[in-house]
Amino acid sequence: MNKQESDILNALLLEPFINQRILAEVSGHSLGVVNRSLKELMKADYLDDSIRPTVKAITEFKQKIPQRAIILAAGFGMRMVPINTEMPKGLLEVNGEALIERIIKQLHEVGIKEIYVVVGFMKEKYEYLIDEYGVELIVNADYAAKNNLHSVKLVKEHLENAYIIPCDIWCDRNPFHRHELYSWYMVSDLVDNESNVRVNRKMELVTVPENSGGNAMIGICYLVREDADTVAERIEELCKNQRYDGAFWEEALYNKDRMIVAARVVHSADVVEINTYEQLREIDSDSNQLKTDAIQVICEALDARPEAVTDITVLKKGMTNRSFLFTCKGKKYIMRIPGEGTDQLINRCQEAAVYQAIDGKHICDDIAYINPENGYKITEFLEGARVCDPLNYEDVKKCMKRLHAFHDLKLKVNHEFDIFGQMEFYETLWEGIPSVYKDYEKTKANVLSLKSYIDAHAGEKVLTHIDAVPDNFLFVEKDGKEEIRLIDWEYAGMQDPHVDVAMFCIYSLYNKRQVDRLIAAYFTEGCSDETRIKIYCYIAACGLLWSNWCEYKRNLGVEFGEYEFYLDGLNCEPYSFDAACQQLNREYQKNKNKDEIKSHHYIISFDPRDSTENCLTGKRAQELGLEYAKANFPGHQALVCTHMDGHNGSGNIHVHIVINSLRKLDVPQQSFMERPIDCKAGYKHHVTNDYLKYIQKSLMDLCQREFLHQVDLLSPSRTGVTEAEYWAQRRLDEKKQEIEKEGFTPNPTKFQTQKQLIRDAVAAAREKAISYEDFQDILQDEYDVFVKTQRGRYSYLLPERNKFISERSLGDSCKRECLEGFFIQNAERNLRYKEDPILIFTTRTRLRLVVDLQENVKAQENLAYALKVKISNLQKMAETLVWVQENNINDLAELNDLCKTAQANAQAAYERLSQAEDELYKTNEQIHYAGQYLSTKEVQQQFAKAIFKKKFRAEHSKELDAYAESVKYFREENDGKLPSLKSLKKRKEELIKEIVEKKKAYAPLKEESRRLEIASDNVYSIFRKTNEMKSDLAWKREWEAKVREKARQEQARQEQRARQPKRKKRSYDMSL
Repeated sequence: MNKQESDILNALLLEPFINQRILAEVSGHSLGVVNRSLKELMKADYLDDSIRPTVKAITEFKQKIPQRAIILAAGFGMRMVPINTEMPKGLLEVNGEALIERIIKQLHEVGIKEIYVVVGFMKEKYEYLIDEYGVELIVNADYAAKNNLHSVKLVKEHLENAYIIPCDIWCDRNPFHRHELYSWYMVSDLVDNESNVRVNRKMELVTVPENSGGNAMIGICYLVREDADTVAERIEELCKNQRYDGAFWEEALYNKDRMIVAARVVHSADVVEINTYEQLREIDSDSNQLKTDAIQVICEALDARPEAVTDITVLKKGMTNRSFLFTCKGKKYIMRIPGEGTDQLINRCQEAAVYQAIDGKHICDDIAYINPENGYKITEFLEGARVCDPLNYEDVKKCMKRLHAFHDLKLKVNHEFDIFGQMEFYETLWEGIPSVYKDYEKTKANVLSLKSYIDAHAGEKVLTHIDAVPDNFLFVEKDGKEEIRLIDWEYAGMQDPHVDVAMFCIYSLYNKRQVDRLIAAYFTEGCSDETRIKIYCYIAACGLLWSNWCEYKRNLGVEFGEYEFYLDGLNCEPYSFDAACQQLNREYQKNKNKDEIKSHHYIISFDPRDSTENCLTGKRAQELGLEYAKANFPGHQALVCTHMDGHNGSGNIHVHIVINSLRKLDVPQQSFMERPIDCKAGYKHHVTNDYLKYIQKSLMDLCQREFLHQVDLLSPSRTGVTEAEYWAQRRLDEKKQEIEKEGFTPNPTKFQTQKQLIRDAVAAAREKAISYEDFQDILQDEYDVFVKTQRGRYSYLLPERNKFISERSLGDSCKRECLEGFFIQNAERNLRYKEDPILIFTTRTRLRLVVDLQENVKAQENLAYALKVKISNLQKMAETLVWVQENNINDLAELNDLCKTAQANAQAAYERLSQAEDELYKTNEQIHYAGQYLSTKEVQQQFAKAIFKKKFRAEHSKELDAYAESVKYFREENDGKLPSLKSLKKRKEELIKEIVEKKKAYAPLKEESRRLEIASDNVYSIFRKTNEMKSDLAWKREWEAKVREKARQEQARQEQRARQPKRKKRSYDMSL
């Protein structure tokens, strides 16, 4: 019995049969479906001859009747800010009625009394439901770390004949029934880009590609016994895998590309999912929950009505607070709401005192409201602000200058931040739970041993930020000037200001060299050894301080988002990786020379979508990284570290694997090891192209096994963008941003790589071209790009290049196969004369060559294509005749004379252009070598005076070789004379202008020659087809003469090129 038959049988159970038309209206199916289903139901003995349900049908109804319901109400409802700080989402009121109470009442209406509510966040607020409605509460203790898949696991024994319902649903009509005949999942008729499924014609729920849009998923589901058993087994299996900790329970409904249950489609107005504050306000503007403390504070602080607070958006979780962005009276603000356990960590009165001390100093964000009692704070949103990039030394220098200026103010407050006291205090908050780090006690003892040195060398205590991490330095534009603001002053207090330098190092994950560089940026006048060592000590002490802080927050179930990271070691302790590597190197007497490769760094970067769609967590990514490192770098000391966000802020989890190049342990010989010694201890990591392909395939297999997004690492990019081009474009983008900061608008094409310029030109030309010749003309006329066919492939040339770029270097979109498909589509779209044949003689386009059907292989293989070519040829012949008449050409001789004259003129212009380009090439070459000579001349002079010439040459071989190369060039090319750079640059500018003028002169001559040549060829083709003006023999002789003349001209051109001096392969960027 399929879905349609079940719906009709269900309708007949509720109301007796009158006629098919009424039954179609009640069931929602067409008359044809009703008639077909009635026939099948009678055939299967579910209906008798009077179209009444049989005993068999009634028995099946009783077996599948709804018996219980499960309501999922454990989650935070993070998008419901600011309501979720005061009330769980299930208790939100719409029209004076709590969402979960309305669901329970609707279940009672259809006789369902056995109701299980899975709770977690603010679970105590649901306890009244036990007495009032007789429900059973089931607590999900892992609600903070795991999604509702684990909530359903807690009630998997109750899934048979049960409704599964999310608590944040408001249903206008009762969605539940006394009778159900099959399992279903509810979706609405609203198209939602975030949906994973759509309803097909068979009323199945099939998966859809990302962002392609599907039916909005409501979340209500009904499961009969057979499907409930399958789902329970699937949930049990999924929950064993940690990668599903963040999964929704619907994951258990999928079988490959579709759900195992049918679709139940409802109107979008009948069922509403309430996910945000504004959705609640839209459905019930008088709801009591809209009057939250946060909204009231906003209204009072900004003198606004609640309706004026719009565009509420959750911000990425911070490490201490929960914040959201909102708009009020046309301005954007950020409201801070203290996070879990914050009251134990922060004294809000002390924070208010800090803000009072720095008021008017223009060093912090603009405060609109702050309440020292509850920690609520409203600040103006800084448009266009960016945080400090700790890897950008210019950013770092600016931040250290700003930080030093703040410390020089020597501001005072009445409270101190005691590093070692807070360290002990945070540990007491663990309430006896041991540290997750095995070496915690040893590390703590080492840190405490530094206290005496710190106390002995501590400087004057002033107001110190304490949390001066890169993310708290904001670069903003104010009145056309760049300013740096420090935000998040919650931990600020009196302390040695050098603590802030240490904090910056800790969160930037700096190594010793980077730490010293930062110290140099802060102490521009120089730093004493005692102070430097003290900062090293602060880094150790503050690192343990914040580690203890994080362990307390983790015990509360708080996630740290991008701040979260995991660290493990293979064949060594992670925090002594460097020392262990040095010890092994000494043992085998390897990695002693400066030029030796001492380590290898591999990065596994996961797709940002894996976090949301495939439930990838940092912990799971770390496990996969360890597995990958053990399999592909056996026997090596390795450091495996997982970060939760990339340098571009895209949110992609990525794993760093750093291995010692020297193998520590003997391991069994593996298939990817090419040499017998590759498995022996004491030998170096051997990297070959085959090995790289092996580990790439290994990573692809890992992603496929884990159902993660992946790219084909073994095939070239479809766009043809290489790593070198990617970074070149990045540098151009940075240059463009610098120009925009200066108030100028850069030319958009100026900041593109040459390859990208060609890709963009091809993308535009292919939309208009209907043939290769047309494509060639459009590229050259409109984009100044020349294209040719060589060995069956397209190659492209820009004016400033001497070498063609092949289609393979540009990606699939520039390949011949792809473009020919566009040509055919465009030709079909443009064949309007299919309906009106007269248009073939009136449609005006540029002249194109008639295709020879006897020589065209595709036309011989494909009759449909041949027909299109014939029609196209007719149009081209008509255009040719019109063109000949418009230009008053009376006979073939006149046409041939015009053709020869145009070719000669074009050739002469081309030669003049070539001469100018050759001279420009030569000038660029001279500029290059002159600059090279001048930049290395001083090194050569030092070499001549050096006593230890061999050592000096070894250290400066690159500069000396460049000097020798430039001297050799001028001896061979310029009789040993060094031209003036000023005169060369002046001549270069003149040549560039001259080339531009010669190109403008050459283009119309070339176009005229092309038109005449096409016209001549087409005329000969017409005469060959019609044979009306000449006999076959006379035509053949004249045609052969024309071919010989073309061959002679081509040979003359080739000889002319051969006489020209050959250019060297080195190419120079003429824009420099």
